[in-house]
Amino acid sequence: MHSALLYTKLSDAALRSCLIVIRLSLACYLLADHAVWAAKLGLTATDASALGRIAARLWLLSLIAALLRDVFEICRALRTELTKHRHTNHTVADFNYSLMPLSVSVISRIAANRPLLVDCVKNAADIVLPLATLGYINVGDWLQGVMGMVSSYMAILTIWDPALKLSP
Repeated sequence: MHSALLYTKLSDAALRSCLIVIRLSLACYLLADHAVWAAKLGLTATDASALGRIAARLWLLSLIAALLRDVFEICRALRTELTKHRHTNHTVADFNYSLMPLSVSVISRIAANRPLLVDCVKNAADIVLPLATLGYINVGDWLQGVMGMVSSYMAILTIWDPALKLSP
């Protein structure tokens, strides 16, 4: 909750909105997940499966906002490359033939931004889990396990090397 409050000071409205939604939905997810835990232990007389669905929806919301943030960052990289490409004095005919180098340039720029790449992979792997829990997609347990491992590996990478953590 505290980090969501800190993000209110960011000047970029899209980034600010995504980060606040991520933090608030994760806080609510954790609260619901703890309530599920308490219900499964018999500490509260609530429906654990209903709370579990609520928790999964909140987790899904945070992942959608996180992926949207990643898309904004990718669009920013694309915009930068397009601006650089326009300033190289190409004609319209040259532009048609230069789309391939431009797309390679954009992909290499995104791949060079390792924190963005790690965050995209982690969020893309993570989103399978709440989607499967809520029944929106039908995947096997093995795929859920692999996606969980990929997500965990990406999270471990950001702990191991803090430079890989995507910051605001």
